[in-house]
Amino acid sequence: MVFGVFNLSAQHWIDAGISHSFADKNLNVKLSMNDVFNTHHFRNTVIFGNDNLIALVNAETQVARLTLTYNFGNDKIRSREHQTGAEDTKGRVKGAN
Repeated sequence: MVFGVFNLSAQHWIDAGISHSFADKNLNVKLSMNDVFNTHHFRNTVIFGNDNLIALVNAETQVARLTLTYNFGNDKIRSREHQTGAEDTKGRVKGAN
């Protein structure tokens, strides 16, 4: 990609993850990793007049995450239908249905 005087190289990487539920779907375990093959490199070239600049960046992009989530409480409880004051007022106004 050309952006002004910058010529930016293509960037590519692969992220992956897996998850599984336990204990009646109350416990969720997720494992994910960014940049699995360590291919997220950045090359930036600047050609301006007689100056040729090349920047090669290899940042720490490989990150692994382990996430544990537990749902507490009773999932069988249904939420109540809430009424606003508008429904109450609507019934008292003349000509209301």
